[in-house]
Amino acid sequence: MRMLCCALFLDMGLGKTIILLTAIAKLQDRLRIGRVLILAPKRVVRLVWRQEAAKWNHTKDLRVVACYGELKDRVAALNTPHDILLLNYENVPWLLDTYFPGKRKKGAVLPWDMLVCDESSKMKSPSSRRFKLLKRRLHQFKRRVIMSATPVPESYENLWSQMFLVDKGACLGDFVTHFRSNYFDINKYSFEKKLKPGADKAIEDRIAPLCLSMKAEDHLAMPKLVFNEIKVTLPPQAMAQYQKFRREMYLQFERGQVEAFNSATVAGKCRQLAAGFIYDEDKVAHWVHTEKLDALADLIDDAQGNPLIVCFEWHAEAAALRKRWPKAPMVGGGAKAIDEDKLERDWNAGKIPLLFANPQSIGHGVNFQYGGHILVWLTQPWSGETNTQTIGRIYRQGQTRPVQVHAIRAQGTTDQLVADGVRLKGQTGAQLHTALRSYVYSEKGPCEHRLLS
Repeated sequence: MRMLCCALFLDMGLGKTIILLTAIAKLQDRLRIGRVLILAPKRVVRLVWRQEAAKWNHTKDLRVVACYGELKDRVAALNTPHDILLLNYENVPWLLDTYFPGKRKKGAVLPWDMLVCDESSKMKSPSSRRFKLLKRRLHQFKRRVIMSATPVPESYENLWSQMFLVDKGACLGDFVTHFRSNYFDINKYSFEKKLKPGADKAIEDRIAPLCLSMKAEDHLAMPKLVFNEIKVTLPPQAMAQYQKFRREMYLQFERGQVEAFNSATVAGKCRQLAAGFIYDEDKVAHWVHTEKLDALADLIDDAQGNPLIVCFEWHAEAAALRKRWPKAPMVGGGAKAIDEDKLERDWNAGKIPLLFANPQSIGHGVNFQYGGHILVWLTQPWSGETNTQTIGRIYRQGQTRPVQVHAIRAQGTTDQLVADGVRLKGQTGAQLHTALRSYVYSEKGPCEHRLLS
């Protein structure tokens, strides 16, 4: 069973989708598999796999059906003849409840004998209902493949549930509690987990035989990737409010008050103050400065007509951006739904000089590399995966110009803590890729042979 399952940890732009489609087509031609279930983020389900299959002669005849949307549409998709069924992760519980209603555990047989988890970091939480339900049914898939460019978005702890989907615990153990106790020191007061000395190497050695890892710069002529920090200084009154809230966990405004009850809430509210505003308990935004918006205006002027993607985090930022640049299209942040396919085509055709986006709305399945090379973090997210995936929208195969990533950061605030955290997460991901790449062409042979075994 181990030889029929593997993990593809390939950088963005290296063709994970067509690799799997090619393997599926060959396996079906050889009568090794029947139908395939592919789990992926919703946009990837809706567009990417079907578009990729249609582009190539050897995969264009595959019957690829997307299962998403309203209940009637999902039921219709299940009943449509197919070679590949695409399902978004949010609908995994619905699918398994459909075949195994109530507490029924035996009797039903899933109609797919191969499982593919695209962007498998979506299954990084072993406590999620989607993982728990799928875990019980893994034995029904004789072949299982996971794919991700960011398998460790936060830490090595994220690997356990993903690798369990591959080998049902053979590498990292049957239970996540045992995995944590074996490889991590856990602070009994804060529950913070830190890798034990040498644990990272031990984890890498155990999963390496099942993994294929590749970085884009090793195989593609990629342009330069440049990171730039734009420092802003908060006005004295805004900084005084920031420091006061951090100390006292309370601020009074003319039309309301803001209060925090624990350190986690304080940290989140301080990030808002660094951005320029703070939400009260009624979700009303109280603005205290516009330094970041002013810095963005200067950056737009300095771009001299080069298209920019500006990423924000909160609805209050989105509203301020819409007010200041009303003609620029926006994705996410409470903005009116737009035709994302047309947006991608227009951006890549150079018709959009300025685009605002919440990174959660463009993190997967979007290709913006042909229309621009500048990305701006108005507020940088905590998630290492979100950072990497968003930058990967423009820094990928097909990009011909040096990519510039600007981060607007308020000095003396939590912005620097976020930057340091993201940097450490990026180093963790790079370490895993390096360790796994060194194994690929060892005496035991590259992992890709397992796909077609």
